[in-house]
Amino acid sequence: MITTSLRLKKSIDPETQAILRDAHTACSTRGVEFVLIGAKARDLILHHVYGAPVQRATFDVDIALQVSDWPAFQAVRDALIAQGYSATATEHRLVHEPGGYIDIIPFGEIANEEGHIA
Repeated sequence: MITTSLRLKKSIDPETQAILRDAHTACSTRGVEFVLIGAKARDLILHHVYGAPVQRATFDVDIALQVSDWPAFQAVRDALIAQGYSATATEHRLVHEPGGYIDIIPFGEIANEEGHIA
């Protein structure tokens, strides 16, 4: 795997920093790899690295969790709840106070032979 580091030219808002820090803690202590995906990933690269204006604001942080099974997913979810996140009716969405939310999307060995997750 090749690791590439980008230098941020603009600072990331404190809420997003807190969510990413919490995700890192919840995942790394459980041996789960994760990657930032979705609109925040787009904004991080285009706005915070290259200075392009944000076209649409997004209030959620989407991360993909590389997990082998549902207990591994649940362990990360439970860890985030223990850090102060609130569960919602949607299993993969957690609310972070004072604002915003995080969607944790599983991928990897958890998928069946057709690549579906259910």
